[in-house]
Amino acid sequence: KRDFFAIIEYIKQEKIIFFFLSMALTINLVYYPIRNSVITYLSYNILNLSEINVSFIQAATGVGTIFGALTIIFYKKSNNILKKFFVLLAAQGVLILALIIPGVITGFTNIQITIIYFIIMMLIGLLNVMQNLPLITYFQVTTPAKLRGRLFSIFSTSLLLFTPLGMLIYGVVLNDSNWMIVLIVSSLIMIALCIFGRKHKIFNKFILSLGEE
Repeated sequence: KRDFFAIIEYIKQEKIIFFFLSMALTINLVYYPIRNSVITYLSYNILNLSEINVSFIQAATGVGTIFGALTIIFYKKSNNILKKFFVLLAAQGVLILALIIPGVITGFTNIQITIIYFIIMMLIGLLNVMQNLPLITYFQVTTPAKLRGRLFSIFSTSLLLFTPLGMLIYGVVLNDSNWMIVLIVSSLIMIALCIFGRKHKIFNKFILSLGEE
């Protein structure tokens, strides 16, 4: 119990941690449902793709994750990537909007749709890792060793709780709303988060502290 209150107090003191934790949870409400529920729904119900086509699309995020991790390893200047956190997020918002293309422009074959979706989801996976991995590394380095494990436990538990919540919300919304509206609103949420986060004084102070290192 004492350990729990200690980590809560630490999060309160380190406002940047609470800032990014809040951002991560909100992003998670959109990212995983798009990656899993929405893509599957579009593939089967709107675009009439086969199981093989869908399996390639679902594998794309994993491929992007690998390329994103390799990019971080070889680039090494993770602080520069951290400064572009909301640029990377905005790019994902644009890519989510691009998922509409095969559904509104006719004439694409199943193979062409699969390739388009594969590229989009691969880029989303790549950008998501480039956005998150330097942040995780930063907090691993800067958080006191006695609190590090508890901090990441809270972070992981929070994400696990929010993921099914997002899936539930998107499942209900997809059942009652037009799929294009769902994608447009999801994209706008991402972009709105970018505008809010980029202008927030806590993030700007954080960016200045990175510049001093």
